[in-house]
Amino acid sequence: MTLIIFLKTSSNLKEYTFTKDLIIVGRSQTNDLVIDDPTVSRHHFKITRENNNFYIEDLNSTNGTYVNGLKIKKSILKDGDVISVSHYKMDVKITKILIPNAYLSVIKNPYDERKFFKINRIITFIGTHRVHIPAKPKHHFFPLSDFSSAIVFKDKNFVLIPLNPSLVKYNDSPISLKQILSDGDKIEVGSTLFEFKIQN
Repeated sequence: MTLIIFLKTSSNLKEYTFTKDLIIVGRSQTNDLVIDDPTVSRHHFKITRENNNFYIEDLNSTNGTYVNGLKIKKSILKDGDVISVSHYKMDVKITKILIPNAYLSVIKNPYDERKFFKINRIITFIGTHRVHIPAKPKHHFFPLSDFSSAIVFKDKNFVLIPLNPSLVKYNDSPISLKQILSDGDKIEVGSTLFEFKIQN
């Protein structure tokens, strides 16, 4: 099973997708999901998977962990639950979709020092530094949009969707319609060239 957490902040909505059996949430940068706020404990709560169920447990946090408005020590976590920590809310989605191991490797013009990006979400956005995978614009006068393109996992396939087709190429050609990705496909967003890789 796959656990998806949608973290609501004052400015945006972030999606985190997990397939592992232990997830730690808190302020520390070593956590699986980081909430960088002094009102959140370093290791605030954990989520474990046991016998095809997910459980949430407070880790003796200062301000407590709440599920659907009720303070908990340990509780089963269900699809549609809402976790509250300080002034943050997290919507929970539990799905039986198993996302294969896939990633983008940067071949040319990386935005920063990162050369590999895991694709472990239902939807992964490529665009500016504000989204999951950043790319470089072709020119200062032609900036990227935040959501230039997306990779969506649907019906057991990864699908490339050019949200701003003028900024996206697929295997060196312009693309205006969605395209099912295969291992080794090249995706160019702005001036950054990626290679799509999937591990069987």
